Amino acid sequence: MSFDYCTLSDIQAELLGLDISDLPPTLISRINNDYIPMVKADVDSYCAENFDLTRVREFYDGNNLPTLALRHKPIHQIDVVTLRIVPSIQWFQFSRWFYIKNTSHTGEVVSVSGGVSPIVPGFLPTFDNPYSYPIGSGLTPEVSLGNTSSFSDSTSTYEGSDLHVDSVNGQLIIPPRVLFIESQGVPFWNYSWLMGQRNIEVGYYYGYTDVDHLPRAIRHASAKLGAAKILQMKGMWNSAGARSISQDNVTKNFGEGAYSAEIKMLKDEAHSLLNRYKRITV
Repeated sequence: MSFDYCTLSDIQAELLGLDISDLPPTLISRINNDYIPMVKADVDSYCAENFDLTRVREFYDGNNLPTLALRHKPIHQIDVVTLRIVPSIQWFQFSRWFYIKNTSHTGEVVSVSGGVSPIVPGFLPTFDNPYSYPIGSGLTPEVSLGNTSSFSDSTSTYEGSDLHVDSVNGQLIIPPRVLFIESQGVPFWNYSWLMGQRNIEVGYYYGYTDVDHLPRAIRHASAKLGAAKILQMKGMWNSAGARSISQDNVTKNFGEGAYSAEIKMLKDEAHSLLNRYKRITV
C-alpha cells in the first residue's frame, strides 16, 4: 500500500516566511507530481528502508534464543510463523499469536492490540492462505462469513497465546508456556528459535498504512527535503545558475548558490530526524 510521506501543506509550512511568489505558476502541480514522489525515494534511499505497508515472506536462521528480530519494523500484521527442523519438514506451526506492544514511544499506533485464535478445526495458516478475521478487526483479509480465526484483546486470548509479537521493535517472542497450551510433547525444545539454516518461515506486513500514521519525524523530514528542492528551483529561477548578479552598480553574491545556506539547513535537519530510522546494511 504505497503512499507519499508528506503533503503539499507540509512543505508549504516549511517555507513560511519565504517569498515564493516569483516561482512558475505550475509549481503546485510540479510539487505534487514530481517533488513529493522524489522525496519519498530520497527518504527510502537514505534510510535503506521503505515505510509504506509491505507484505513479505522471509526465512531466518534459528538463534537458540526465545526472541527473533525480523528484518523490517514495525510489524503491522503476522500471517504465518513456522519453525522447522529442516526446511522440508514442518515441526511447529504457531497459531495463536498476540500483539503485545503496538504503540511507539512517540505515540504512533503501528498494529492492532490483541490476538488471534483458530476457529476452524485443523486449519493452519500459510502465506498463500492466511487467517481470515471478523470485519472491523483491522487485519487483512477481513471476511464476514467463513472466518478461520477469531480476534480478541481479552486476557484469555493473551493467556492462550503461543507467540508474542512486539510490533514496535519488530520481534517475535516464544512464551515458555507454549507447550502446555498446545499439549504437544516436543522433545528437547527449550522454548527457543532452535538453531538451523533458514529453518524459520515468517510471513508478515510491515510499515505504516498512510501518511497520517507515519511517524511525525519522517513526515517532517520529508517536508524539509521537499522545501529544499523548491528553494533549489527558486535559486535557479532568480540567478539562472550564476554565482552573483550585478544590477544598477549593485552586486548580489550568492556564494555557493542562491539559498544555499537555507537548503543545507533543511537537508541537515531532515537527515538528523531520519538518522534514528536508518538501517545498517552490508
